[in-house]
Amino acid sequence: MSILTQNQLVAVNENFELDLDYGNATHYRAASIIYNLWKIKDPDQAETAAEDIQAKDPNPADSALSYQGSNDDTDD
Repeated sequence: MSILTQNQLVAVNENFELDLDYGNATHYRAASIIYNLWKIKDPDQAETAAEDIQAKDPNPADSALSYQGSNDDTDD
């Protein structure tokens, strides 16, 4: 399993009509699982959807580089 990109998460949100947040650890894990299952079922559609998002916005504001981990909803 690879690291989920912002574009892949946006593709999951759009395709499955969800509102998952890249900065929320629980949302990120859920989106990662959904995306990987989607890739197993229909790899071409999943990849194309993520590429289409990249074409629309090549530099999303909430990229992995800007993620600070402050929205982690786990208990310490």
